[in-house]
Amino acid sequence: MLPSPTGPCQTSSRSLVFGLGPGITSEDGIITGAKLPTGRQILRCMLAKKPGANGALSQFEAAKVVLEQVRPFYKKANM
Repeated sequence: MLPSPTGPCQTSSRSLVFGLGPGITSEDGIITGAKLPTGRQILRCMLAKKPGANGALSQFEAAKVVLEQVRPFYKKANM
């Protein structure tokens, strides 16, 4: 594949996260729905709480918070 005349291959939006679609928003920090959450939903939730931002949780604390959000879905499914 030849390089494009405008430079290296880029997506139309820099807000895309590889494999996860559009950029992570604060809405991704809450898992909702009636089905078991997908791996993508869980990862987006975890990234929404990622360390580094002001007042953000550590990676371990963020994982615990996400686990508590996912636990009721698995309880309802008797898993």
